[in-house]
Amino acid sequence: PDGYAGMKIAQRYKKPLVITIHGQDIQQSIFKNNKCKENIEKVINFSKKTITVSNKLKNISEKQLKINSNKIISISNGISLNDIFINKSKLLQEYKEKIVVLSVSNLIYTKGIDLNLRAIACLKKKYSNIIYLIIGEGERRKNLGKLIKDLGLQDNIKFLGELSHHKVIEYMAICDIFSLPSWNEAFGIVYIEAMSQGKTEIGCRGQGIEDFVEHGKTGMLVKPRDVESLVKALDFLLSHPNKDRAIGEEARKLVIENYTWDKNAEKTIKIYQE
Repeated sequence: PDGYAGMKIAQRYKKPLVITIHGQDIQQSIFKNNKCKENIEKVINFSKKTITVSNKLKNISEKQLKINSNKIISISNGISLNDIFINKSKLLQEYKEKIVVLSVSNLIYTKGIDLNLRAIACLKKKYSNIIYLIIGEGERRKNLGKLIKDLGLQDNIKFLGELSHHKVIEYMAICDIFSLPSWNEAFGIVYIEAMSQGKTEIGCRGQGIEDFVEHGKTGMLVKPRDVESLVKALDFLLSHPNKDRAIGEEARKLVIENYTWDKNAEKTIKIYQE
């Protein structure tokens, strides 16, 4: 609706229009009904440029919509360099004897938190000191609590609830692996936040994460909704700590060089200048 309003304002004042699509309109709204789809097509075709935050959204747009594909350009989200945690966290002492796997997300079905729980259940005998920390709240909290009991994971799982951004970054800085096997990610800024802390992240193939994750080099990609694939990725990283650290360092380097808000701003400003 904001893009459509922008089109109407641009038409009235005879001004060029640039819009940015973050995910919902392309992943959900265009499939609601023909009217939604037609209006989104109308806005994109009217715009001088349409920015999508990932190539996944760009590809869906070009495949599903009747639009001039030359109007669409992908400019990713980013992180602030100020968010890179450099202080020695007290959390290191709290979890020094643990292997820490971390997720940060709304607790909804598509985020795949239940897949992480099932993977931890498969791995806890081999890695008895593994602990899975979950940051976030949502509609699936009660269901996940029941699954934890059913899997006998009460000693391996800790819900941390909603935390401040600074505290989230602090937990990212002390975790061993960031795992979020979500299968509906337009971009996924939490992944690059974890990468900026030098952590290996696990995400799903076919998502916006593929813009910045090269499997085995800057992260790990698993099959969507596939526990076995997730278990293999976690087990590989846990049994090859040197490789895990090397991937994390490559990930950090990639983010700092290419995925900051400064880089995002430079690309966006260039579009508006044109």
